[in-house]
Amino acid sequence: MEEKELFELIGEQFSSTHQEVEPGKMMSSPALTFRGKVFCFISRKNRMVFKLGNDFDGQAFGVELNEFNPFSSKGPLRGWYELSYDDKEQWEPLARKALQMMRP
Repeated sequence: MEEKELFELIGEQFSSTHQEVEPGKMMSSPALTFRGKVFCFISRKNRMVFKLGNDFDGQAFGVELNEFNPFSSKGPLRGWYELSYDDKEQWEPLARKALQMMRP
């Protein structure tokens, strides 16, 4: 299974179990949204990117998350983290955590 296939599978699972989760776009890439707001997407580097907040501790998931920085002349997007396909087993749990962060 490739990166985009796994992302699509996660998207199908989430949209079938969470009424307010829908596909969307972020930076021209496929994304998942909750009430119209993006909580995760697949980057152009085929990494999964999650909105987890500024205080998120990635060590709880046993992986090293990198701050997402799509810009060459700016700093990273605060509260957004990316994870490579090498750690794909954590994509779904981190997407679930990102969705939890979106809910009031």
